[in-house]
Amino acid sequence: MARKHSKTARASKSKRPSAESGALRPNRLTDAVTLALIFFLILVAYFPSLPGQTLWNNSGETVIPLTESERGIPSIWSNTDASQQYDPLLRSALLLQYRLWGGSAQGYHLVSILLHTLSAGLVVLIMRRLKLPGGWAAGLIFALHPVCTEAVGMISGQGTILSGFFFLAAGLVYLHFDEKRSKALYGWTIALFLLALLSKAVALTLPLALVVVLWWKYGRIQLKRDLSPIIPFFAIGAAGAFFNAWVEKSYMAAEAIDVELGLLQRILLGGRAVWAYMARTVWPVDLNFIYPRWNLDPSIWWLYLFPVSLLALAAVLWKFRHHRGPLAGFLFLLATLSPVLGFFRTSRFMYSHTADQFQYIACLGVIIPAVAGLLVLSDTGRLAWLTPSDRRLRFLKTAVPAVAILALFVVTRSQAGVYANAETLWRTTIARNPDAYIAHNNLGEILFRQERVDEAMEHCRKAVQLNPANPYANANLANTLRYKERFDEAIIYYRKAVELRPGLSAFHSSLANTLIETRDIEEAVVHFDKALQLDQSDPFLLNNFAWILATCPNDSIRKGERAVELARKAVQISAEKDLNILGTLAAALAEVGRFDEAVKTELKAYDMALAAGDAELIRWHSELLSYYRAGLPHRERTLTPR
Repeated sequence: MARKHSKTARASKSKRPSAESGALRPNRLTDAVTLALIFFLILVAYFPSLPGQTLWNNSGETVIPLTESERGIPSIWSNTDASQQYDPLLRSALLLQYRLWGGSAQGYHLVSILLHTLSAGLVVLIMRRLKLPGGWAAGLIFALHPVCTEAVGMISGQGTILSGFFFLAAGLVYLHFDEKRSKALYGWTIALFLLALLSKAVALTLPLALVVVLWWKYGRIQLKRDLSPIIPFFAIGAAGAFFNAWVEKSYMAAEAIDVELGLLQRILLGGRAVWAYMARTVWPVDLNFIYPRWNLDPSIWWLYLFPVSLLALAAVLWKFRHHRGPLAGFLFLLATLSPVLGFFRTSRFMYSHTADQFQYIACLGVIIPAVAGLLVLSDTGRLAWLTPSDRRLRFLKTAVPAVAILALFVVTRSQAGVYANAETLWRTTIARNPDAYIAHNNLGEILFRQERVDEAMEHCRKAVQLNPANPYANANLANTLRYKERFDEAIIYYRKAVELRPGLSAFHSSLANTLIETRDIEEAVVHFDKALQLDQSDPFLLNNFAWILATCPNDSIRKGERAVELARKAVQISAEKDLNILGTLAAALAEVGRFDEAVKTELKAYDMALAAGDAELIRWHSELLSYYRAGLPHRERTLTPR
């Protein structure tokens, strides 16, 4: 059954440009060559980021936790508490890449660049399907736009790109379905939408975007023909949104965001954020990974200018809605940004109210109307006032986009260098936003691993000053203090970390180990017990507690049988490859009087010390052997686990 269009819609369609040259009969070879050229340009633009290893994502976690790489893909799909979002398709893709090229960053980056290139190609195909001019120009601007750098330049941004690719693919197939009404095309659209959601939940805005595009295409929305096919998409998106909200709340305690922002503050945030995203798309300068958080105090009068001026802009666009392109682009921008404008839980708001990766798809709401609109105005002679010469006008039509694309290329290449490595990322973030506590915290952690402890302590202390309620900042500062043997100070910050995040085993374990240094053995045992209740997969936690239970000079603390149990589990997890853990098992066996087994186990540790050529370890394990051969258990004086 053919669609019955209104006279207005038919008139609008008849006046619409036929499309860019070759749109109705595209040359596939030319398209392939052009797309390959775009891939090359993106590769050159992002070349500075290619060495960048797996970097931080929204929750500060590594992209592929070791446990997932060991358990495999089935655990990724069945486990809902491994990440702040349920994104199993992304994690499966990353795990497959990990198995292909391991820790080599270049492979991941090439996949991201390829996906981004294909998304630019989808932009071209969508504009052709909508009979809009300037498809390749818009696709190239999207491909090289600096606001995409966060997603493309970071390995952990691959979720945004993968989701965006399936988002655009689903949109393109739906436009085919809208014309042909094929059940197969409809099914493919549903499948692509699900793939987008399983890559990143932000793709739930697809049905809103489709409604906007259909309104632009026909001038009105019909319930039966337009909305009815999209209702299942809304249902799927809503289910995905509620499920991911539950996952995020469980993982990140995101309910704190609701307490922080009232309704009026959310409105102020939404208005200011939309203007910020539009401004960065039009003039992409001063981009940053973590932008300063805004003061959303409702008593600040000028904050109301943002939502009020946004409403004024919407009113003007509605007034001139017979030119539907600008209004459609504006609505598309709002639709695709709607989950991140402050009205829903978003863990990123703990660090910043906006993020470049949030507008990966939304920026098309500015790019496509701008490119197509300028070409339409040019083709209809409405830009003749710029110059009386047709030749000069044709030159401007070529020169202006070329200059714009060159400028975008230069800025993107510069911004890509920020993601060359984690230290560069956090130092640049701090330079542009000194109050980014997460940047200070993460830089401090990196410096600590490099044993640049004084500088690490400085940044960790700054992170605690900026956000005293962050448990990780407190724990990292405690780590630096413990390294400097300032144990009493370290205990203060470990206690704070435990208070803020009592459900994290590592905090209890670190506090317990530090309490041993100050001889607070009874309290240390309490925290070791708590740590094991939360996590029994850490061999070093098992080892340290077993050592205390086996060698403590205090009879009331020692529990030999439990020490044997914990030490055996640690040996099993470490596959008998850690000589210190073997030494702990030997000490536990000696404590319960099983000296033959203790000697046999200690000999393994002694042989490993000999193989390592470490004189101190050789001396230590030789001493332990002499104890056990004499039928004596070991009693530790310092109690510091070996």
